[in-house]
Amino acid sequence: SFASPTPQKLVFQVECVILDLINIPYVSGFYFAKWRLRSSGAKGLTQRATVSDHVVTWNSSAVFEAGMYVGKDNVLQQCELQIQEVNGGKSSEDVGSAVINLAECAGSRTTSRRLLLQDSRVNSVLRVTVNMKLLKGDPIYGVLVRPKSP
Repeated sequence: SFASPTPQKLVFQVECVILDLINIPYVSGFYFAKWRLRSSGAKGLTQRATVSDHVVTWNSSAVFEAGMYVGKDNVLQQCELQIQEVNGGKSSEDVGSAVINLAECAGSRTTSRRLLLQDSRVNSVLRVTVNMKLLKGDPIYGVLVRPKSP
């Protein structure tokens, strides 16, 4: 009988810069973003920032390590980073969230994304950039190509 090979684990240093939240339908208020890497529990948050011209700007950098597995097809398995937007006034209220699959970002040096908030009553867009550097593991792997938005 053939033993199935153990999946290879790669470790990346990830820098995610949470730039801003645009198209906010309000003219005032405080907002912050909470982020969490679903696979490891690494988490953090931005500072609170105010709305100005329907935009909240953070330019907040989060640096952490993310472990990802290479599947039998030699393609990186999904690794999700969830970013939750919170209206942080007198009482905090979730505005919406966005998820980035870091495995899609591993093949390029810098990836910029515009993410429409999910589970939200507003059509605000979160802008982020992701930089990844391989720290441990074989640098030969495949990356799933994200379909282009229409």
